[in-house]
Amino acid sequence: MNFQTSGAGKNIQLITHMATIDINKLEILINSLLNNLKTKGFTELAIDEDYYWNLPVEKMSAFPEQPELTVGSLIDDVHFLYSIIEEDYDPCFLDIERIASVLRFISAKVTFRA
Repeated sequence: MNFQTSGAGKNIQLITHMATIDINKLEILINSLLNNLKTKGFTELAIDEDYYWNLPVEKMSAFPEQPELTVGSLIDDVHFLYSIIEEDYDPCFLDIERIASVLRFISAKVTFRA
């Protein structure tokens, strides 16, 4: 839904929801967040809890159904992600899920340490 308003000779368009995800902007945002963490001294985080609850992607918006959770391993996720760099492994869609798990972990660690 778009709204337009005018004031002081300006025409401003307000967008109340996003219908697309701009990958280039997402890349800039993620890089900015990671650079911000580094400037605050977060260059490495110890993985002190390996296992986490995982909601299968195909069930994320299957409302009103109650999805079954699976168990993920953060150490496995990091290992597979590092293999992209170290072994010239071609990334796949599962690596996006792995990155999401790592980002959730980082968010929790930084929140509790801040």
